[in-house]
Parts: sequence; C-alpha cells; structure tokens
Amino acid sequence: MGYKSLYGDKGHLGIDLYAIHGQEVYCIQKGVVSQIDVNPKSGLDVRIISDIEGKRFKHIYEHLMGYQPRIGDVVETGQLVGWADNTGYSSGDHLHLQVEELVNGVWVHIDPLPLMSDSFAKDILFINNKIKYIKEQIALLTDRLANYLRKG
Repeated sequence: MGYKSLYGDKGHLGIDLYAIHGQEVYCIQKGVVSQIDVNPKSGLDVRIISDIEGKRFKHIYEHLMGYQPRIGDVVETGQLVGWADNTGYSSGDHLHLQVEELVNGVWVHIDPLPLMSDSFAKDILFINNKIKYIKEQIALLTDRLANYLRKG
C-alpha cells in the first residue's frame, strides 16, 4: 500500500530524522535563506525558500546547534545548512525537517517525504558543480571560436 510517513501525527508538522550531535545538515533543494531564528519550541532554525517547477516551497531545518548561511544567501542542493542538535523543545539530538508550500498566498504544511530524493545531497552538489564547470568551459570555447571566426 506504499510508505507511511510520520508527518502530521497529533500536530507534528514535519518529520524527525535521526542525527548524532553535531552531524552536518545539508540543503534539500536550492533556494534563498529567508529567516534564521531561535524560539523555545524549535530551537535554532534555518528557513529556505525554493521555487520548484513553478511552485514555491519553504523548507525549515529545526533544533540546530549552529548554521552556515546568512539571510539572503543562495544555498545549493547539498550545501551545508548547519549542524544537528537538541535545541528548543526536544528530547534528543535530531533534525526536524518541515516543508510548506505557498498555496493562494498561504503557507500550507505538506509531507516532506515525497519531495526527498534517494540521492545523498552532497553527491547532488558535486554533480551540479561539475555540470556548472562544463557549461562554463563550453561558453569559453564558444567565445574563443566566435572571436577566431570574426578575425577570419
């Protein structure tokens, strides 16, 4: 019958992922850091806004011990967001991952599990960086070829 996510049970609006103290937490989807804050419930959290196939999503990483990006930074898939901890209302080290979708101007909580990939985020970052490098090299070669043809 498919998977069963722990999302949404008794008001829990995300999924809790096992993490050891200080374990690196990586961005699940390219986006812009919109907010970094601390509150008694979620502890230290980082919020990132992503546009995916014409839809807008907010992914929230909670209970962190620290963070890497700043508000306004573009964060790539697989880039370091922060480190897992037990900040806020929590009973042990873990990452609480919450995803919301902007629907008719309102952020609606959704199950993060269907949006997650089987690929390790750092591998995606490595591949994306290789693709970016290849595109840059092709652009340089195209410019050189165009200059050569102009000089004829």
